[in-house]
Amino acid sequence: MDDSFDAPRQSLLDVVQEKLQKQGKTVVYSRLVYVASLEAKVTDKEALQAFHEQIFASSRPEDKPDHTGMLLVFPNCFVHVIETQTKHILSFLRELSKISAADRPYGGMRIISSTEDIPARVFSQWFCTFCTAPTQDKYETIQKEELVTCASDINLKFIKFGKQLSEMSEKEVQSAMQDLRAAYVELPTTNQVVGLILSDEPPTLEEFMDIYDCPIDIDLDSENVWPMQIPITFGNQ
Repeated sequence: MDDSFDAPRQSLLDVVQEKLQKQGKTVVYSRLVYVASLEAKVTDKEALQAFHEQIFASSRPEDKPDHTGMLLVFPNCFVHVIETQTKHILSFLRELSKISAADRPYGGMRIISSTEDIPARVFSQWFCTFCTAPTQDKYETIQKEELVTCASDINLKFIKFGKQLSEMSEKEVQSAMQDLRAAYVELPTTNQVVGLILSDEPPTLEEFMDIYDCPIDIDLDSENVWPMQIPITFGNQ
């Protein structure tokens, strides 16, 4: 039998990376944006920052992390933007998926944007900051017809903010991190973030990994028919 039948099955990510390599792109950067809720309200960024830094370190034990982006922590939720090589984003998510949902310091994680082969990174480094914001006892779910617009709006706001930070001096960046609302009035609201978390439409971590990190399973119509059709033979048998 042809050895090709015994070759390991490819994931969707493998297919995309193979295509990009054929185009001569050996280093491909991607941007991932996800949101999550916090079971208990927080007043600082420390615990979430330490948790994510550990995941970054575990995902690349032999290399120095080269990720950029922003972890923006609100009292009851957060938004995390990661920019790095596509393979490193998947390594990060694999490490994250090893931790049971019960052991993560947050819940309701939803991936709202994943962009491969971005033209350039907009953040100069990885920022982690806390932003005070009013919270509510009840939030409204973002409706399906508004979902793409809301997720795109958050993604574009962070792209714009990243570019703005990259043009600042170190002193200006420090000042911006201390008063985010004054530095950038277009920050997403907790209503937007929690509304996306409550929606069933954006994929969870597990659903995202099933799509991008599991072998592609092509379901042929002929396999769903009984009795199965007789295979077509070629040449002289």
